[in-house]
Amino acid sequence: MGKVIAYGRVSSQRQADQGALERQERQLLEGVTADEILMDVGSGQVSRVLIKEQDRLNRNLKADLELWELCQANGTKITDLHGREIEFRTPDGELLRTMVSAMNQYRSKAYGGKIRNGLEQARKDRKPARPTSTFPFGYRPVRDAKGKIEGVELDPDKAKPARERVDVFLAGASLSETSRQILDKQGVDLKPNGLSIWLRHPYLRGRLCWGSDGKGNFSEVAPEPTFQAIVTDAEADLIKARLAATSFNQGLRNRQRRFFSNLARCADC
Repeated sequence: MGKVIAYGRVSSQRQADQGALERQERQLLEGVTADEILMDVGSGQVSRVLIKEQDRLNRNLKADLELWELCQANGTKITDLHGREIEFRTPDGELLRTMVSAMNQYRSKAYGGKIRNGLEQARKDRKPARPTSTFPFGYRPVRDAKGKIEGVELDPDKAKPARERVDVFLAGASLSETSRQILDKQGVDLKPNGLSIWLRHPYLRGRLCWGSDGKGNFSEVAPEPTFQAIVTDAEADLIKARLAATSFNQGLRNRQRRFFSNLARCADC
């Protein structure tokens, strides 16, 4: 008897970071006893691949066709938590699954286009275009009567502890030490890298921003503040300088020291 592998998938790393992958894993383990659970397409000789829903397999027609061909060649079944098997071995089954996969791919691309259009419109209207869950600590969205985000404001419950975090770093503490103090005083385990990204966020200077790469960089930042800031522009410059120095020192940490470097130069230097 072959192995049973439970399979889960999300569309982006951001979804995984927000717990979507963990939720799928819990649901899969509650639904069936699996020998192994994977968060990507499994390899090896398996008898069955288990997915949460059939539309969570792929949203790419080419990838689906390649997966079905691989499963068919190895006699592997694909079923969901409801016990339904994806039928792709007969001509009718292959036609139906191809149509369904093509529709999933279309919906995914259409949704992506809608998101891009929304971001572009937000830039033109000078409004935030980020989901509520990704607003940096210390801020919250302002919504209109229909629930649509139209602005940003300080979160009255988080603005003070947010400023305390800034004060600790500006007082001279390193990222690691600031993280330790945040854990001790606020009970939040904030990693140094996450703290660095937060400290550089344009919202802290009261400025809207668009086009995040997920690493604290934005393709566009509003030139002027439009809501209350937690740090001044002068403080933001100091934070930037300290973070740059920290990055430079970390880069030199493992390099061999040469004590007489730059003391002498040749005639061509």
